Amino acid sequence: MFDAHHLQPLAAGNRESRVDDLVVLCPTCHRWAHAKAEDKLSPIAIHDVAEAMAKP
Repeated sequence: MFDAHHLQPLAAGNRESRVDDLVVLCPTCHRWAHAKAEDKLSPIAIHDVAEAMAKP
């Protein structure tokens, strides 16, 4: 199971979703990207999520 994560958050306002605005994340990484963010309009960058999840 995977989640589609919007690089530009849906909370930023009305807009059309495009394929180039999406990345595929596992549900855990997707939740983490949002939960660890300072605000819901600035989720953690995908490369930062990957680095954090790779640490033991």
